[in-house]
Amino acid sequence: MSEGDVFVQLSGVETRSAIGNVGAVANEPLADGGRKYSTTTQTGNRSVAASGPEGVATKYIGRADQKYVRERRVERCVAAWLIRRGHTVDVAGIAKEDHSHDQRGADGVLTVDSDPVELQVVTIPADGDLWRDAAQQGHAEQSRTWDEWVRCVSEAIEGKRAKYPPEVRQAMLLALDAEHVGPLIASPEVLAEISRNYESSPGGRFWAVLIVGPTENDVAPIGEQPTVAPRA
Repeated sequence: MSEGDVFVQLSGVETRSAIGNVGAVANEPLADGGRKYSTTTQTGNRSVAASGPEGVATKYIGRADQKYVRERRVERCVAAWLIRRGHTVDVAGIAKEDHSHDQRGADGVLTVDSDPVELQVVTIPADGDLWRDAAQQGHAEQSRTWDEWVRCVSEAIEGKRAKYPPEVRQAMLLALDAEHVGPLIASPEVLAEISRNYESSPGGRFWAVLIVGPTENDVAPIGEQPTVAPRA
């Protein structure tokens, strides 16, 4: 398939998001019950991700946005999601272009209800194959079954959980950046399976785990989420 065939023209269902730093997103249903997300980032990178009975395929054109650009988008989407649920949030500690993070490698710090919450961002898929191909060729594509996506996301959560002791995780928000695999957020069954894996795994939880799609309207919690911010 040529690059011209990969990206579809955005339609009238396009939405724009200043909070999420998204250039344009079209989210539309498919005849087989799946969904298709067509995304153009503010930097001009483009993707189409479509779900079907067997899983999700994503096609990406461009080279991956810089890390701080992705982190800033995710952080603002997360802040919007928290604010809608009654929290007060200060986003002054956004990811810096100079990559100045703390000693634990935090990707940002949110002040939620007057308390600091450390933000960790993991890009989905986390194994790097898609992004390596994009960096080398300027385009990439990947297809996975639903079970493979569940395993992919669950392993990303467990990989981060293994790096931090419980007392650190309980004041940490893990954000799974699924900007270019939006159909994952649209599948309640997949989210439920990922949540079961997360909640059944030993070792303690994060303060919150969120999967963040293309806009602040495409954010879903993984597992049971707390209603108040962590206390020092």
